[in-house]
Amino acid sequence: MEYLRQGRILEFIEALIRAHINYTLSRPAFLAHINPYWIAGIMGATPGLPDTAQLAIDLGKLNQTERLSDGTVPLQIWLRNAILLTTGTEESKIFLRSLDDLTHRVTGSPRIDPTTLPEHKEVIVLQDDMLPFNFLERGAIVGASVARLAIPRFENGVQRMLGANPLLYVGTGWVIAPNLLITNHHVVNARNEGESPAASEDLKRQASHAATRFDFNSEGVHVEENHIESVEAWDPALDYAILRVTGLTRPPLERVTVPLRKSESDSYIPVNIIQHPEGTPKKIAIRNNLVTASTENELRYFTDTKQGSSGSPVLDDQWRVVALHRGSTVAENVKFQGRDVAWVNFGTHIPSIIDHVKRTFPAVANQIPS
Repeated sequence: MEYLRQGRILEFIEALIRAHINYTLSRPAFLAHINPYWIAGIMGATPGLPDTAQLAIDLGKLNQTERLSDGTVPLQIWLRNAILLTTGTEESKIFLRSLDDLTHRVTGSPRIDPTTLPEHKEVIVLQDDMLPFNFLERGAIVGASVARLAIPRFENGVQRMLGANPLLYVGTGWVIAPNLLITNHHVVNARNEGESPAASEDLKRQASHAATRFDFNSEGVHVEENHIESVEAWDPALDYAILRVTGLTRPPLERVTVPLRKSESDSYIPVNIIQHPEGTPKKIAIRNNLVTASTENELRYFTDTKQGSSGSPVLDDQWRVVALHRGSTVAENVKFQGRDVAWVNFGTHIPSIIDHVKRTFPAVANQIPS
């Protein structure tokens, strides 16, 4: 398979030429953070090869690699590096739009039309950001109930393999009730954008063969995996799935009971996200993360997330879950804190999810603390 058409690859080459970037010299920076085992397996830089030829060779290999055994997509990481290396230039927008499109394609996460976003005002917030010290202590306790998810893909009952390893889709989940974990439906669905959704039996197989890793807080740490028994409740529209997990003893996270709303006068509503971006060790986004809009079922906010962050809890400053993070979209000509921003994130209001579970899966709802 190929993610990008040849015309888009030619756009990349032309953009780097216009930005006066010598790709051969900068190649290590463009390939940074991609799985080193994969890097070792591709051809090294060829001495004397024209710069554009080396770039075309690398992009060809990146474009033909669907994903790696750790769930990462090399082209996605390359594009993120390209954005950093062209920051401040018009050319960076080409890579930004391509990253947005690719992220939706590889995760199957929902899209929203950026032209409908209300996030168009420049807001400079003058606010005392100091918090009690136990804010950090409470955050550490909450973080212990957030886990990395790895979902294998099944097609017509047959598991997709990547060589000798299962093909994995990664995400984040958190404890919503004793023995129950919640994440996004599109994480458990394990399909790329444009593909038919997983058949019901494949969805159930994917859930029952998935694994969670709590306390995966740094590279090199060994943590036990908790295996998922089944998917108990789900809805593609609200993009949630509730999973039963074997031997789950972590405490459920506290939730708000009414949707978080934002009026025109509310310029400062911070949220925090605990996540496993790209399946890497747990990270937290707690700075410059403000709510920008709230619709009937959706909350929007500025923050830092990546593929693998889907399913993360979006938390207020009392560490209560206000939304289930779903994805992000590129947002051009949007100002925040006096600067252009690249992304607006969105999640589903957690009370909307709970209401749907009560109506549709009452037996599951009875297990979720009120």
